[in-house]
Amino acid sequence: MRDEIDELEQVYNARDTQEIRHEIGDILFSCVNLSRHLSVDAESALREANTRFIHRVERVEQTLQTKQQSWKDLEPVAQNK
Repeated sequence: MRDEIDELEQVYNARDTQEIRHEIGDILFSCVNLSRHLSVDAESALREANTRFIHRVERVEQTLQTKQQSWKDLEPVAQNK
């Protein structure tokens, strides 16, 4: 997976959209293959990750509602480039 991530980084830096899509597919395939080797159902693991993400978003929304704020009031997170 590390090799695939390195390849993604290279094509990302080149801004090659088609190759980025290709490398993302390779990473997803590698993750599923790793799951299989670890006896983890990849589909269930992804569903659980989605559920955890939804719960985090809901907690943020509840906090915003309590503070009478909206998503627009939040500061954007700086991205490392």
